[in-house]
Amino acid sequence: MARLLRTIRTPRPCFLPYTIARKGGVVDGTSLARHIATTGWCDFSSAIRPCFTSHLASPRRTCHSGTNGTVPPEKDVSSNNPVTWLFPASTIAKRLVYAGNYSVLNTACSITLNSAHPIPDSAFEEMLHHLVRKVPSLRTCFRQHQDELWICELHKPKIDFQVADGDLETVISSLMNLKYNSEEGPTWCARLLRYSPTDPCTTPEFKSTFPNQYTLFLSLHHAANDGFSLYIIQSAAIKLLQDVLESVHIDDSQFGRLTDPNYTMQVEQSVREKLEEDPIALNNMLEEMSTLQNSFTPLLSEAFNDPVVTQPQIKTLRTIIDRPTMECFHNKCKAAGVSLSSGMSCVLDRSLVELVREAGVQRDLYRVISRHSVSERRYFSENPFIELGCFLGVMPHTMVGSHRDRQEFWQYVKLSGEQYQEELKQKIMMLQLPWEYEKSSGSTS
Repeated sequence: MARLLRTIRTPRPCFLPYTIARKGGVVDGTSLARHIATTGWCDFSSAIRPCFTSHLASPRRTCHSGTNGTVPPEKDVSSNNPVTWLFPASTIAKRLVYAGNYSVLNTACSITLNSAHPIPDSAFEEMLHHLVRKVPSLRTCFRQHQDELWICELHKPKIDFQVADGDLETVISSLMNLKYNSEEGPTWCARLLRYSPTDPCTTPEFKSTFPNQYTLFLSLHHAANDGFSLYIIQSAAIKLLQDVLESVHIDDSQFGRLTDPNYTMQVEQSVREKLEEDPIALNNMLEEMSTLQNSFTPLLSEAFNDPVVTQPQIKTLRTIIDRPTMECFHNKCKAAGVSLSSGMSCVLDRSLVELVREAGVQRDLYRVISRHSVSERRYFSENPFIELGCFLGVMPHTMVGSHRDRQEFWQYVKLSGEQYQEELKQKIMMLQLPWEYEKSSGSTS
């Protein structure tokens, strides 16, 4: 029996360094997700118990057709890689599939494990076979049917697993630039990085007891899984690896379930219908969008010009913030009435202003336009903690501030948070108009 010490890091390793470590117990994806959502910080004192399992064998789905009124066959057995057609893809999923064609907006996590005894590669591979069998969203792909993009379930899902060469930064960079085959799958992959006995240990106080160290990377196509789903998946991976090492029987029960994006698309449609009731206001908004997108120059482009390469390489520069500093910052965010994520967004805003000022863009006021990801699970009437897939709402957020806001940073944070909450109440993230509107307004994005 191999004992594991687990260190789980953030789904985007370059951002917030959530670190969790414990000798015993199993991470519960449900309680962990709730804990992060309510506190913004991971602490095993309230997030340890047997891993959550949902006994659901079929996706949550409704009878509907695509936007063009067509209903694809229940199964597509015409290709060498047959699928079952599940749901029409949401607007955000369509965008993320398109982005995936250019190797951008992948989501990933790294799980560092220390064990008392060596773990063979075959144990990780066996765990991944169980993982794809028990997590429905890892069996999905995206296919066209009469000009409509659909989410499909692969009948014979494969795994993409490799033992990686190089260091941590090399593996992260390769995953962030990975291009998935969204039609044939798999829409995810796993990489294993082994460490030698002389390599630094992430938890040196346990190295004598747990000398064998590994980092397992899970990278996912963002259209198939969002960050919330990733927490459930990484929890399941750890649970299954322990079961494999302990030769525990692994049944066919599923971790979570696939949910029809039509649930949130109905909310989007109601917001659009309300806009269409006032054609003048809708036209004014379209003109404003067109003017903004065609005439507004981003601060980075103004300071450094646009890149000349058609497909630049994406590099991840990780910044690990120590826990005392993060806790202090988080407490100040709470005092200002904002989440940790909102506070970090304001740090990025002010860092951007200082960066372009140093590059010569000098002015009294700066307008920073950003896009914030918002989980649309807030609109689910049932338990949102078992829903797998991508339910990402993208909410535009505009702040105007002076270069002196560093001296008044927390006032800026509080104002940004108040404006953000008001936009959230108005369902601003649902105002991302479909492509036919954007084309009519002259936008090419």
